[in-house]
Amino acid sequence: ARPAAGRGLAHLLVDGRLVGRLRTPDYRLPARLVPRGTHHVTARLYADDDTVWAVAGRPVQSTADITASGLAPGAAPSGEESSPGA
Repeated sequence: ARPAAGRGLAHLLVDGRLVGRLRTPDYRLPARLVPRGTHHVTARLYADDDTVWAVAGRPVQSTADITASGLAPGAAPSGEESSPGA
């Protein structure tokens, strides 16, 4: 496919590792991808032909640092149910 304005996707990276290709604004990052500690999360824009969108030779992207504190004993990650008696 040829690149077209207003079309494409975002690659989601955690600590430099590709974890998802997003075509919608809604995404929940699974807890297993961000164990306890600080992580770098990057969203980088790509055209439909998988070339990176760039301005002045620099990729169009944004990076944020997130810190995961871990789960309390017996707690289930957000979006998951804990088993009875846990």
